Amino acid sequence: MMVVLPSLALALVCLLPAGAEVPVQPGFDTEKFAGMWHVAAIASNCSVFLKMKDGMKSSFTIVSFMPEGDLALKLIWPQADKCQKFELLFQQSGQAGHYMGTSAQEMRDLRVVETNYSGYAIVHEFKRSGKDAHSALQL
Repeated sequence: MMVVLPSLALALVCLLPAGAEVPVQPGFDTEKFAGMWHVAAIASNCSVFLKMKDGMKSSFTIVSFMPEGDLALKLIWPQADKCQKFELLFQQSGQAGHYMGTSAQEMRDLRVVETNYSGYAIVHEFKRSGKDAHSALQL
Protein backbone atom coordinates (compact mmCIF):
# COMPACT_ATOMS: atom_id res chain seq x y z
CA MET A 1 0.00 0.00 0.00
CA MET A 2 2.91 2.38 0.75
CA VAL A 3 4.05 2.07 -2.88
CA VAL A 4 0.59 2.18 -4.46
CA LEU A 5 -0.44 5.56 -3.02
CA PRO A 6 2.63 7.50 -4.24
CA SER A 7 2.50 5.72 -7.60
CA LEU A 8 -1.16 6.61 -8.03
CA ALA A 9 -0.52 10.22 -7.04
CA LEU A 10 2.42 10.40 -9.46
CA ALA A 11 0.28 9.05 -12.28
CA LEU A 12 -2.53 11.50 -11.54
CA VAL A 13 -0.20 14.50 -11.51
CA CYS A 14 1.28 13.35 -14.85
CA LEU A 15 -2.21 13.43 -16.33
CA LEU A 16 -2.81 17.08 -15.42
CA PRO A 17 -3.38 19.08 -18.59
CA ALA A 18 -0.88 21.82 -19.41
CA GLY A 19 -1.69 24.96 -17.49
CA ALA A 20 -3.72 23.09 -14.86
CA GLU A 21 -3.13 24.08 -11.26
CA VAL A 22 -0.76 21.64 -9.57
CA PRO A 23 -1.88 20.93 -5.98
CA VAL A 24 0.30 21.54 -2.91
CA GLN A 25 0.48 19.40 0.25
CA PRO A 26 -2.09 20.82 2.71
CA GLY A 27 -0.46 22.02 5.94
CA PHE A 28 3.07 21.64 4.53
CA ASP A 29 5.65 21.55 7.37
CA THR A 30 9.15 22.78 6.42
CA GLU A 31 10.79 21.36 9.57
CA LYS A 32 9.54 17.85 8.83
CA PHE A 33 10.47 18.10 5.13
CA ALA A 34 14.08 19.32 5.56
CA GLY A 35 16.82 16.72 5.19
CA MET A 36 18.12 14.21 2.68
CA TRP A 37 15.70 12.56 0.24
CA HIS A 38 16.62 9.64 -2.02
CA VAL A 39 15.02 10.02 -5.45
CA ALA A 40 13.28 6.79 -6.48
CA ALA A 41 11.91 8.00 -9.83
CA ILE A 42 11.99 11.06 -12.08
CA ALA A 43 9.77 11.80 -15.06
CA SER A 44 10.51 14.82 -17.23
CA ASN A 45 10.19 16.18 -20.74
CA CYS A 46 13.42 18.22 -20.38
CA SER A 47 15.86 17.43 -23.21
CA VAL A 48 18.90 17.72 -20.90
CA PHE A 49 17.39 15.18 -18.48
CA LEU A 50 16.38 12.86 -21.32
CA LYS A 51 20.00 12.80 -22.57
CA MET A 52 21.36 12.06 -19.06
CA LYS A 53 18.76 9.62 -17.73
CA ASP A 54 20.21 6.37 -19.09
CA GLY A 55 23.55 6.99 -17.38
CA MET A 56 22.07 8.15 -14.08
CA LYS A 57 22.38 6.15 -10.88
CA SER A 58 20.31 6.57 -7.72
CA SER A 59 20.23 10.30 -6.98
CA PHE A 60 19.43 12.26 -3.87
CA THR A 61 18.40 15.75 -2.83
CA ILE A 62 19.31 17.68 0.30
CA VAL A 63 16.51 20.05 1.30
CA SER A 64 17.08 22.96 3.66
CA PHE A 65 15.18 26.12 4.48
CA MET A 66 16.69 29.55 5.00
CA PRO A 67 15.70 31.62 8.08
CA GLU A 68 13.39 33.78 5.91
CA GLY A 69 11.63 30.64 4.62
CA ASP A 70 13.28 30.27 1.20
CA LEU A 71 14.06 26.74 -0.01
CA ALA A 72 17.62 25.60 -0.82
CA LEU A 73 18.11 22.37 -2.80
CA LYS A 74 21.32 20.45 -3.43
CA LEU A 75 20.80 17.82 -6.12
CA ILE A 76 23.38 15.07 -6.59
CA TRP A 77 23.08 12.72 -9.59
CA PRO A 78 25.81 10.06 -9.73
CA GLN A 79 26.65 9.02 -13.28
CA ALA A 80 28.96 6.37 -14.68
CA ASP A 81 32.00 8.67 -14.91
CA LYS A 82 31.18 11.63 -12.62
CA CYS A 83 28.69 13.22 -10.24
CA GLN A 84 26.40 16.00 -11.45
CA LYS A 85 25.75 18.53 -8.68
CA PHE A 86 23.27 21.38 -8.77
CA GLU A 87 22.36 23.94 -6.14
CA LEU A 88 19.09 25.82 -6.49
CA LEU A 89 17.45 28.50 -4.36
CA PHE A 90 13.69 29.06 -4.43
CA GLN A 91 11.79 31.94 -2.83
CA GLN A 92 8.55 31.48 -0.92
CA SER A 93 5.46 32.02 -3.03
CA GLY A 94 3.19 32.87 -0.12
CA GLN A 95 1.78 29.32 0.09
CA ALA A 96 3.61 26.72 2.19
CA GLY A 97 5.02 24.03 -0.10
CA HIS A 98 5.08 26.28 -3.18
CA TYR A 99 8.32 28.01 -4.19
CA MET A 100 9.52 30.13 -7.11
CA GLY A 101 12.97 30.49 -8.62
CA THR A 102 13.78 33.26 -11.07
CA SER A 103 16.86 34.41 -12.89
CA ALA A 104 17.54 36.41 -16.03
CA GLN A 105 17.48 33.18 -18.05
CA GLU A 106 14.65 31.15 -16.52
CA MET A 107 11.66 30.85 -14.22
CA ARG A 108 11.06 27.80 -12.00
CA ASP A 109 7.94 26.82 -10.08
CA LEU A 110 8.40 24.06 -7.48
CA ARG A 111 5.56 22.44 -5.51
CA VAL A 112 5.52 19.69 -2.92
CA VAL A 113 2.43 17.86 -4.16
CA GLU A 114 2.28 15.21 -1.46
CA THR A 115 4.48 13.82 1.32
CA ASN A 116 4.29 11.80 4.51
CA TYR A 117 7.62 13.42 5.57
CA SER A 118 9.43 10.12 6.16
CA GLY A 119 8.77 7.63 3.36
CA TYR A 120 7.90 9.53 0.20
CA ALA A 121 7.46 12.94 -1.38
CA ILE A 122 6.09 13.88 -4.78
CA VAL A 123 7.64 17.11 -6.04
CA HIS A 124 6.59 18.89 -9.25
CA GLU A 125 8.81 21.42 -11.00
CA PHE A 126 7.91 23.58 -13.97
CA LYS A 127 10.71 25.45 -15.73
CA ARG A 128 10.47 28.07 -18.48
CA SER A 129 13.59 29.23 -20.27
CA GLY A 130 12.86 31.55 -23.17
CA LYS A 131 10.27 29.78 -25.32
CA ASP A 132 11.09 26.34 -23.89
CA ALA A 133 8.98 24.93 -21.06
CA HIS A 134 9.67 21.71 -19.16
CA SER A 135 8.01 19.80 -16.35
CA ALA A 136 9.49 17.24 -13.98
CA LEU A 137 8.14 15.02 -11.23
CA GLN A 138 10.28 13.41 -8.55
CA LEU A 139 9.25 10.63 -6.24
